[in-house]
Amino acid sequence: MRLVLRSLPLQCTDGQKEEREYMGKGKEKEERKKTLWQVEEKTKKS
Repeated sequence: MRLVLRSLPLQCTDGQKEEREYMGKGKEKEERKKTLWQVEEKTKKS
């Protein structure tokens, strides 16, 4: 959590920080789903 906040620009408000953090988490979840799906597909084929 702290790392995410540190990487954001300091001038943005808390609301924006929370929103960006939430969006980032959503993207991470999507990426994990994609990678998991890809791994499953590979294991099925092999």
